[in-house]
Amino acid sequence: MDEASYSYTEHGYYVAMDELKRECEAAWAWLSKIPKHTWARHAMDTNCKTDLVVNNLSEVFNKWVLDVRAKPIRTMVDGIRTKLMVKFNTNRTKTQTVRWEICPTYAKKLEEVKKWSRNCQSLMAGPNLFQVTSEERTYVVNLAHRTCGC
Repeated sequence: MDEASYSYTEHGYYVAMDELKRECEAAWAWLSKIPKHTWARHAMDTNCKTDLVVNNLSEVFNKWVLDVRAKPIRTMVDGIRTKLMVKFNTNRTKTQTVRWEICPTYAKKLEEVKKWSRNCQSLMAGPNLFQVTSEERTYVVNLAHRTCGC
């Protein structure tokens, strides 16, 4: 079924559907009843709708910073930073009241990471490049090459 849904060509779709029919005719019959354009890649609409998403994101951001947008640059950046801090704190508070639990293995790992990262500050120095300061030591981490310079 995956091969039929992921095929870029109609020929590949039909080959995969024939293979599915040989394996399980009931699955083939069920899948054949569903319109192809809703699940098969080769039959999906190719019109790009990215502009709508990007436009919507920019509209939401512009509305979010509307009250600080007309201020001097330093005041504007400080206002955006303050808004982000409030948003992050709200998200942090929400995550503390969720009903689901993290499995014990990952909960233990998270607690250890929280303990060691409490006194760390990370600053983005470039694309995939971060400077991490931990009390008296400073590290430069390049995520693209997974290297760390002390």
